[in-house]
Amino acid sequence: NYGPTSIISNILSYIIFIFIFCASAIVLYVKVVRASFNSKRYLKLLDDKDIAWKYKTIEKQVVETFYVVQEAWTNNKIEQAKDYMDQDLYEQFKIKLEWMDMNHRRNVLKKIRLVNLKPVSVYDDKDDKKDLIWFYIKGKMIDYIVDTETNEMISGVKRNHSFIEFWRFVKNDKDRWVLSEILQEDESKKINFQ
Repeated sequence: NYGPTSIISNILSYIIFIFIFCASAIVLYVKVVRASFNSKRYLKLLDDKDIAWKYKTIEKQVVETFYVVQEAWTNNKIEQAKDYMDQDLYEQFKIKLEWMDMNHRRNVLKKIRLVNLKPVSVYDDKDDKKDLIWFYIKGKMIDYIVDTETNEMISGVKRNHSFIEFWRFVKNDKDRWVLSEILQEDESKKINFQ
């Protein structure tokens, strides 16, 4: 029975769903902005003692890493991004891409754009190998998977869409910041926001 009450009920349910979705996104973004402010203040203090914490240098490395990793992934040539990741993440990505290749899959990424990045958590340890920074990453891209034998799209969409991820960077042996983990937006609770 699809009477006026049913239609109104469906519309109200939809509005409530949208409101809850938007509210959680707003709460997360407020948390990100506050954490970013605190993280940048802390980075300034650290920079006064150690040049490896200079924010502009770190930010430049994060931006470069973002584009290099995305390109290497979509071209199935993750070795091109090896210097931008720690060994564990590199091995994980290599295994995933080998599996995709064996199964005739390719993740096509196009119109890749980094829209926003903010540091949200900074940890300075006496042991420099344990130093880390989490970044909020907002990007836009076309992202879909194709069958490499038939060239048919298996999943994803061929339109530009936004995404939010959290990228963890650690210092390697050369004092360069490298990517060590990527979390999706819904995994943000795993991060200790500043």
